Amino acid sequence: MSKYETKEITYFEKPGKENTDKTIELAVRYVKKNNIKKIVAATYSGETALKISKKMKDIKIIAVTLHAGTKSKEKKAAWERNLGRLKATGIECYRGTQALSGVERAMNERYGGSFPLMIFVDALKLFSEGVKVCVEVTLMAADAGLVSPDEDIIAIAGTGGGCDTAMLIQPSYTTDVFNLGIKEIICMPKQVGVLHEPR
Repeated sequence: MSKYETKEITYFEKPGKENTDKTIELAVRYVKKNNIKKIVAATYSGETALKISKKMKDIKIIAVTLHAGTKSKEKKAAWERNLGRLKATGIECYRGTQALSGVERAMNERYGGSFPLMIFVDALKLFSEGVKVCVEVTLMAADAGLVSPDEDIIAIAGTGGGCDTAMLIQPSYTTDVFNLGIKEIICMPKQVGVLHEPR
């Protein structure tokens, strides 16, 4: 007979930032119970990472945000406003090219059409925008040397701001993306179809 575990997953009725506090609560509870050492948080402004730091002091928090060339001046300005607070709190801050878009998005905008990476991205988004972003920020943190494929981490992300998804992930580098392990889903929103975050 095979071994198995029965675990609980929380499903939010709708995606969005209104799920932020509960997502953080569930992630922090999981971290404490399972001795996880790092949380990777997707964040436009840094606010999600700051909220996590208020709930848990003895964990490494890595805040991952959009690249410096993002078209959203508002999101860029929000990150820059909070950068000092993030660093003062001991949060590791990373800004870089999105692992699951970057050059391919530019090619799509210029030439139109569909590219293999976009198909992979939309497959992840069928679960939720947050699932896709959790995978993406984990890849980015691994490529930056902030997490290792030899450890499990919690990734937190959301849909259009805040967070609504938390997952236990074994990281990989982007060059080894198919070795990334989505080990557990702690919480995520229910949704039908591919939702795209507002830009």
